Amino acid sequence: MGYSLTEDTVIFEGLAEKATRAFPATSNVAASLCPAIDPATRVPVCVRIVAMPGGKENVHEIRVQGEFGRLTLNVENVPSSGNPRTSQLAAFSAIATLNNLTRSLRVGTQLPPKADVTPVRLLRSASQRRG
Repeated sequence: MGYSLTEDTVIFEGLAEKATRAFPATSNVAASLCPAIDPATRVPVCVRIVAMPGGKENVHEIRVQGEFGRLTLNVENVPSSGNPRTSQLAAFSAIATLNNLTRSLRVGTQLPPKADVTPVRLLRSASQRRG
């Protein structure tokens, strides 16, 4: 059964753990942020999934706040021409990962110690931004 949206619609709002169970095929960003949080701080990763009618891009907005200040990151993924159910960026990332596995010199692979981050909020648009 298909739905026809006429306005932006929040289809999920809650913890990342629940989002990844409810939307496993589209919650990879939420799932990847969870291990970055120090479990001792018990800071939740919150997710908001918004369906946007007429959208053409998959949009991720990540907001982090801590002692360092605030950070906001926006990513607007273009669908892959070979598989519109995934982003072009995901394909490039997979290729880069495979290439890095065979390189003897790696740049930027040292991970920094976990930051003490207080409220973390991930706003994820499962559907697309209007085109």
